[in-house]
Amino acid sequence: MKTWIQILMCAVVGFVGAILVIKGFKLFDFTHYADAIVIGILVIILILFVLSAVLYRQIKALQRKVWDEVSVPLTQKMDVIYYFIL
Repeated sequence: MKTWIQILMCAVVGFVGAILVIKGFKLFDFTHYADAIVIGILVIILILFVLSAVLYRQIKALQRKVWDEVSVPLTQKMDVIYYFIL
């Protein structure tokens, strides 16, 4: 529930901010720079997407490495436990 409230608040703040940028500020005309701003935002999104994909691959590789190191001793321990239980 807390996450939904945060998302809703961010949406409202973003909407109000966009309205102020479009209609509220008379000193600086943002419409001339709208294309550059949108392209900049898309570039930031692309960079974050690539970064998250790289980090995901690193995490999966680390998980695979740790699992390979731990799985053999873990199975040996489980065999010993099963031997004493049965």
